[in-house]
Amino acid sequence: MLFDEAEYDASTKRLSALTNVEPLLTKTLASEVRKYLALNLVAQRKQEMARREFDLAVKLNPGLHIGDEAVVSPKIRRMFYTIQDNTLRKTIKASRRYTLLRAAAWPGWGHVYRGEHRKGYIYMGAQFAALTGTALSFYSFIKARQAYTSFDDLEAFKIYKRTNSVHSVRAELQNRYDGYRSSARRTNLLIALSAGIWGVGLVDAYMLTINRDRVTAAAPGGAQATLTWGDAGPIYHVQYGFVW
Repeated sequence: MLFDEAEYDASTKRLSALTNVEPLLTKTLASEVRKYLALNLVAQRKQEMARREFDLAVKLNPGLHIGDEAVVSPKIRRMFYTIQDNTLRKTIKASRRYTLLRAAAWPGWGHVYRGEHRKGYIYMGAQFAALTGTALSFYSFIKARQAYTSFDDLEAFKIYKRTNSVHSVRAELQNRYDGYRSSARRTNLLIALSAGIWGVGLVDAYMLTINRDRVTAAAPGGAQATLTWGDAGPIYHVQYGFVW
């Protein structure tokens, strides 16, 4: 392995070449490339460049491990874990802000952003249905109010002339008033429902960020990858674990 053989210049060039095709690699593998590149840069006393590579590696894989204590010196380990901690704090803060902004703009959008697609789409659908119902109910309320407030002496006279009954006039006025009140109550309930879905979605999105940020690091059963070098070029070793 070039790193063990202290051929840092050659190793750095090859690892840097791999970063140029990073979009073609998995995030786990790309983070390992960045990590080994940073270790090479540390050995060459290029501390700032190494810090940048460590930072990029952690962004690609928050659960990245620096390596065995017998291989990596305590000084390098301290530097890596300090960078990892700072990077995760910044990432978590930004991710939480973006999640809550999306959840505030439309219930469920924040959940979709954090990967909770099913719950997110349920919230989005419920909010759409509630707002659609509110709009239709409000339109009905406007028509009912107009029908009630437009009832005047002329209209009362027309009804009386047609039915020859005062009770018919009173019944018509009462029906319009009842329709007006009913549509008002229905509209208020739908407005409250829409506001409730928005509030519950926002709180749920906030709780989601708390629960997710507690487990930002990769689970022990996740995938791990190592990179070695041979005569034919780079050799990738990928190991997958499962948590039952």
